[in-house]
Parts: sequence; C-alpha cells; structure tokens
Amino acid sequence: MKRSWNLISLIPITLAFLFFFTYNFGDVLAAPIRHVGHPEQRYAILQFKNEFEIDKPCLERFPKMESWANNSDCCSWDGIRCDAIGDAIELNLSYSCLRGQLNSKSAIFRLQNLRFLDLSNNNISGQIPFSLENFSSLTTLDLTRNHFSGQIPSSLGNFLYLTFLGLSNNNFVGEISSSLAILLVASSAPPSLLEPFYTQPWISVQFPVPTQS
Repeated sequence: MKRSWNLISLIPITLAFLFFFTYNFGDVLAAPIRHVGHPEQRYAILQFKNEFEIDKPCLERFPKMESWANNSDCCSWDGIRCDAIGDAIELNLSYSCLRGQLNSKSAIFRLQNLRFLDLSNNNISGQIPFSLENFSSLTTLDLTRNHFSGQIPSSLGNFLYLTFLGLSNNNFVGEISSSLAILLVASSAPPSLLEPFYTQPWISVQFPVPTQS
C-alpha cells in the first residue's frame, strides 16, 4: 500500500516535468535559426571596412561599419545578411558616410555569393571596377548618389539575375556598351530614362531591370 502511495505521489511531479520539457522544447524549436558566418568571410569583410574612411560627423545615419568587430559573428553585423549555410548574400551600406574608392582588388570580391549590394548615398569615387562581374548571382546593384566616374563596365550587361540597377547621380562619361544597351532597351524603362543614351555622352539612370531568361 505504501509503495502504491509513493507511485501515485510521483504522478504530479512527472506531469510537471513533462509539461516543463514540452514547453521549453517548443521554445527551442520556435527560436529563429542563427546563421554563423565563415571566419574567412568575416576577415574579408573587415578588410573591406579598412578600405574606406568614415566621414565625421556622420549626420545622415549611423555608420553600419562601426558595429563590425573581429570577435563577433559577421552574420549579425549591421548591413549584412547571410543565408542558411552562413554565406553573406546581402551587403547594405547605404547612408554609411563611406569615403574612398572601390578598387578591383577589394576584399569585397571574395564574397562571391553576394546577391544584394547597396553602396548608395556615400562618397565613393573612382571607376566602377570590372571585378563586379565576380558577383554572378547579383540581383540588386545600387551605386546611386556617389562620385563614381569614367565609363560604366560592359560587364554590367552580363548579369543573368539582375533585377535592379541604380547608377544615377554619379559622374560617368563615355558611351554605353552594347550588352548594357540591349538590357536597358529590353527593360520596362520609360523613354524619358532611355533618352540620355542617345542624346548625351554620359549615363545616369536608376530603374528596375527585368530578369533575363
């Protein structure tokens, strides 16, 4: 009888344990998956950070790069988004008060899985490097409102998945390449945006570009 009583007294404890386990296990399953970036990727991003100066004071927005630290996960840094396996696929540094040049040997070109690159509204100068063609999966490229100069690389017309191209408010000169011209003419851009390609020796456009089949 005493043994039966002990077994009965354990029932509430067992039920309480099961409830606690089930409740907390559900929280674990519901928690968002944290994507951890690769160490070599973190190193490349930090190298890219050192290629630029940050204008002081930065009155527009908080410079995203200031949150980047070597002892933390790069997938958690401001302006960076990673996929399920920890590859950086998005770099959004718009309004980050960046000053410098994007050269052809920049560490950013080691992030070959990048799909989204936004460097708009900064003080980046120099020519657009041909190394941009390394981003074969790029869907968005926004370089508007900088100080880029020279000719636009013909390789910009070779992106297979590009859905947005922003180049306006820069200092480009020269003629547009045939590959990019075909992409622009095939797009849904209104005539007012296409006219500069035929009437002026510079290019300043920003509009959606449909995915090529």
